[in-house]
Amino acid sequence: MRKYLPYIITALFFLCGCQESKNDLLKAVIQKGEITIATEGTWAPWTFHDKDGNLTGFDIEVARAIAKKLGVQAHFIETEWSGIFDGLTSGAYDISCNGIEITSERLEKYDFSVPYGLIRTALIVRNDNHDISSIDDITGRPLSQTFGSTYSMVAEKHGAVIVKCETMEEALNLVEKGEADAHLNADVSFYEYMKAYPQTPLKTVAIGKRASPVAIPLRKGQKVSSLREAINKAILELEEEGVLTEISEKYFGSDITQ
Repeated sequence: MRKYLPYIITALFFLCGCQESKNDLLKAVIQKGEITIATEGTWAPWTFHDKDGNLTGFDIEVARAIAKKLGVQAHFIETEWSGIFDGLTSGAYDISCNGIEITSERLEKYDFSVPYGLIRTALIVRNDNHDISSIDDITGRPLSQTFGSTYSMVAEKHGAVIVKCETMEEALNLVEKGEADAHLNADVSFYEYMKAYPQTPLKTVAIGKRASPVAIPLRKGQKVSSLREAINKAILELEEEGVLTEISEKYFGSDITQ
């Protein structure tokens, strides 16, 4: 029996380490050498595919920079918006990096990192639409929105009828074809879309005065607290080093982190 003692001790240490990592998401992430990140991959310039098909964007580079600070690889899983939060809850993803705004509704269910960007909402209509000029004009009107998004919730609060979509491109196509009267989205995302499709007969008629903070959501609980603290430390270091500003100017042409 004594000759097996070293193996038994090693096994016990291994089991204790596994149990400890199960109760600490940061240790689990470091142990596997990667952090699993949910993202859409269809929302330029935040998260999209370049002409060669590579996943890229502001969120993607920020997430990779954070992962590097943690000493692990960033493993991205592309999913529709509607699946991001369900995947966080179930543990399918460790975090999400997808231009996600902090809202009171989301804070009830999820924890968030410190913000790494600011976002403003644009109200988008067809060029020949002269009936909608402010957010107050969307009451009772069909708006094409990604179901469950911040913009969808804003539209619902103002009495709009939601036409469900999966992507911003799909939503804007519906507005262009007249199947929806308007669409709410990030102003910078719409500008990027118009750069790619300059002949599209769409325009912004209003931009939100207040910017909303963008951050990384994690599921709630003590298990994720150490990972959240490590991500916060990484974001603050990247901000201090000027890396966040550099990434922002690369994709937006301006600093959306201030």
